[in-house]
Amino acid sequence: EQMRQVIKEIDQEWGTLDGVIHAAGITSLESSVLISKLGYDKTQWHFKPKIHGLYVLERVLEGRKLDFCLLTSSILSILGGGASSAYTAASNFMDAFAAQQHYHGNQSWISLNWEGASPEDTAEAFHRVLSLGPLPQLTVSNSNLDMRIHHRHQQWQSKNKKLVRQPKKYKRPHLMSSYKAPVND
Repeated sequence: EQMRQVIKEIDQEWGTLDGVIHAAGITSLESSVLISKLGYDKTQWHFKPKIHGLYVLERVLEGRKLDFCLLTSSILSILGGGASSAYTAASNFMDAFAAQQHYHGNQSWISLNWEGASPEDTAEAFHRVLSLGPLPQLTVSNSNLDMRIHHRHQQWQSKNKKLVRQPKKYKRPHLMSSYKAPVND
């Protein structure tokens, strides 16, 4: 109900609401918790502002024609979150939500996977993102993203060598018939 009141006040003060930036989330060190230590309360630190807040926005914006609804997701939904698994999961939800909006024809929703920046850089990044036209998702990285993904993968493998199974190799059995290549599709 509070958000409906905010929308009403915006309409009264400025005539219309043209766009929304959903930038809710908690990034403090205390909110970074290993998945093995997560409980309901700690997941809600991230789910309430990011996911539940998104549902509130969807309801209060229903039927409105917006130029944009920019969701500030996180690059962690691309890289993986480590000790930020709930935050990463909430960001992944935002990405999927924006994709669903596009699928249903609401092209103004976009999920931005990024790392944040200074206020000046943020304004420039938002301007650039919004000038690209309708996209369900966009990733902005401060450095080479492919290298970061590769590095994360290597880190995980080195920490979890026991979990990484090498594929078993089997000798080809002796067969009574000779090999015949396929003759059609």
